[in-house]
Amino acid sequence: MRQVDTVCDHFRFPARRKRKAALADNVKSVRIRRTTRRLPKPHGSREHHDIVRNRCRLGSDGDASLRIALERLGLGPCYHMVEVFQHPEHIGIWERAADGKPVDWDRLLGSYRSAVDWPVCAFYRELAENNPQAKVILTVREPQRWHRSAMDTIFGALVNPPPVNDPVLQAQIRMARKLIVENTFSGRVQDREYAIMVYERHNKAVKQAIPPERLLVYEVAQGWQPLCQFLGVSEPEEPFPEANSTDEFRQMIKQMAAAQQGTETQLANAERTVR
Repeated sequence: MRQVDTVCDHFRFPARRKRKAALADNVKSVRIRRTTRRLPKPHGSREHHDIVRNRCRLGSDGDASLRIALERLGLGPCYHMVEVFQHPEHIGIWERAADGKPVDWDRLLGSYRSAVDWPVCAFYRELAENNPQAKVILTVREPQRWHRSAMDTIFGALVNPPPVNDPVLQAQIRMARKLIVENTFSGRVQDREYAIMVYERHNKAVKQAIPPERLLVYEVAQGWQPLCQFLGVSEPEEPFPEANSTDEFRQMIKQMAAAQQGTETQLANAERTVR
């Protein structure tokens, strides 16, 4: 697992089978929504695909690139940690999942064709079992670089969260801390040796849990070829996307802070108006 970077689980369902998605621990996941209209075909493919990309790493710069790549291949929308911030109604569902309670995965992820990053990667087993025909992509990375990237993004933000007054944002941070810091890393995300041990143990568990024919162990630096071959689609002519998850994460934090500051300013102005 990465900071819960997800593994890509790509699969095609028979005509009358229910379309579902499966996620992998630090693996990125992709899922096809159940719908009455015909879904667009993935790039270069003659068939529809359900994908679960659950990256088995617990966080790194490859998340954003992989998410863009999956959507470029026609496997969007792709669920991502940002979706949790955009959909506060998902917070309680993920909290129940973190507590080991049953979750209706179809209801939660039914409108997405893929998923990456936390929190989905923590539930790759449940999602893979729920979608037995799905394929999974386990993204891997040099452990030291993985931990450094995680500390620059999600780990750092959860260990030293920015001060927030918004109860929704507080709930989001609380959920993420429970799932990532407490449940996955036993509160020791800053302990590099321990965190890397959890990371490597997670990757090994994914390889053992997912049959070889359903699993792609993948490095984002490998580009289109192994990804497209695994998914059964043609390679786009454009270069493989290069996005920086660290920069994206920091931008998201800035946007959250700006949004909160804007809300506080509006409240202050309202109070002055009342007076």
